[in-house]
Amino acid sequence: MENNALLSETGIIITLVLIVIPVIAALLIVIYKIYGIVNGLVRKRELEKFNEYFKGLSQEEVKQLEQRKRELEFA
Repeated sequence: MENNALLSETGIIITLVLIVIPVIAALLIVIYKIYGIVNGLVRKRELEKFNEYFKGLSQEEVKQLEQRKRELEFA
């Protein structure tokens, strides 16, 4: 009975809310940071795959890609 009465006190409720707010904010910041790290890793892997693909191209294919790049930059 005493526990229920203690949790119904306004001061206790306000204190709990004030403790929970920074915890939730910290969790959101951590989630945002993790999301950024994961995106960075994904971009790095994609860049590595592209570099491997680019290394395997013949000179003719490289020239074609450079020509296409110039065409796209012109438009």
